[in-house]
Amino acid sequence: MKIDLVDIDSIYPSAYNPRLADPARLNLIELSLRKFGFLLPMYADKDGELVSGHQRHLVAKRLGAKKIPVVRIKEMDLDKRKAVNIAFNRGTNDFNMVDDSKNVTSELLNSSMEKIRELPDININSPEFYPCININKFKTKEILKLNIKKTNAHARNIARTLFADKIIMPILLNPNLEVINGIGRLHLYAEKGLEEVDCIIIPFEQAECAELLLNKITMDFDLHNKYRDVLRYNSFRRAIANRPGLGKGFFVALFGGSITTKAFKFDKDTLNKWRLFYGNKVLDFGAGHLTDINILRANSIDATPFEPYRLKPGTNEIDKQGSVRLTKEFLAKVRNGYNWDSIFISSVLNSVPFYEDRVNIIRILSALAYNNNANVYGWILSTKCKEWETPEREYLSDRASKTLKFRLNYENGIMLGNYNKYPKVQKYHSIDEAIKLFKNGFENVKVMHTGASISVIAKSPKFDVEALKAAIEFEFNLPYSDGTTMGLVDEAKESFAIRLNKRELR
Repeated sequence: MKIDLVDIDSIYPSAYNPRLADPARLNLIELSLRKFGFLLPMYADKDGELVSGHQRHLVAKRLGAKKIPVVRIKEMDLDKRKAVNIAFNRGTNDFNMVDDSKNVTSELLNSSMEKIRELPDININSPEFYPCININKFKTKEILKLNIKKTNAHARNIARTLFADKIIMPILLNPNLEVINGIGRLHLYAEKGLEEVDCIIIPFEQAECAELLLNKITMDFDLHNKYRDVLRYNSFRRAIANRPGLGKGFFVALFGGSITTKAFKFDKDTLNKWRLFYGNKVLDFGAGHLTDINILRANSIDATPFEPYRLKPGTNEIDKQGSVRLTKEFLAKVRNGYNWDSIFISSVLNSVPFYEDRVNIIRILSALAYNNNANVYGWILSTKCKEWETPEREYLSDRASKTLKFRLNYENGIMLGNYNKYPKVQKYHSIDEAIKLFKNGFENVKVMHTGASISVIAKSPKFDVEALKAAIEFEFNLPYSDGTTMGLVDEAKESFAIRLNKRELR
């Protein structure tokens, strides 16, 4: 690892850094720098744009530092730099999956800070301000043997995502070679067969306090503001997530939660029961890869898709042209007063990143069901599912680490995944949240907990013209990764105005 001391003004923060600095935690970072200096280097590209160390850079300038320690990363495109930035933001601390900025900061502030404040300040213009420059190489197996009882699956898996981009961070040790920061990195480097690891030794008198600050100071993620549209257009169903059978949301209200997607088959008797319950004209709102649409159509069910983020076959690239074509076909049916017997929204509400966006969808669903009082059938992953409740399995493979998730706290039940390329939010709902959400468009909301999911039957649709207009302006002008939008607001307003006989929607 090559760490250079460079002029502080030659390095600059990235505009997309998704951390939100607040004065209290910036003061903690200042305390850390004053007492320990730079225990870990910062990371920047060849042009000087930071991908890790934004807050330390800010505070070091505030303290009057002239030099900072920097490791240069390989050249990356913008999307990859964003992904690496998120991984760094998560991977510098020895976090567990369920840790977030609120709970670890609370733990830090509830600990004894007096011992840290009593340590002497370091001269910021002296070599001791840069302990990370003093790299010691140790045999990986030797350090691992001394720390064999320490494990952290999440930290190891985060380190894997950085290692894939040839980013190696040092391990911080006390003089007994006990890890105070970087246990996940150590285990990963041992797995990868690195014979030696770069280590930084922290004196005993600093080690305990340094461990606390290194692992507990972190800023809030501001992804829901910085990456707002990114999270919206990355809500699409991944190509690797395709499934062979009909989704559970399309039959659970009738047959219950005990039948799995793999077990469900449309034999003659089942098909007749299905038609009697759901009807023969159905809408799949948020149809994904059209898997369910194709299965329903193969069984002579008149199924209509609405899918704003249709993918090009076999890829995770959004086909805007195909998405717009499907939407126009859908709007033609809306305009012509097509009456669906049942409307399905299966899994979609888990992928929509913001509550207000989910409310807009419910309002549109209520307008679609209004004329013929169709039932809406929702299927949502709940906070009882293993992805939310159970910590990740001990270690992930290189491939599995690409779908690594961790919790965000801008809303309850929010998990971020796929951040290596297509950062995507998953929202896990409680029963009360599901009821509250559907009540925005329906008088009668019945819910049923079926294992890891919530099945919703929404009846008696209601709508407010102004709220519906705002919902249409959102849903039919969704953003795309090329900087464009769907651009069908006027056509959608006209279609719904004709359907509902509400000229004021235009």
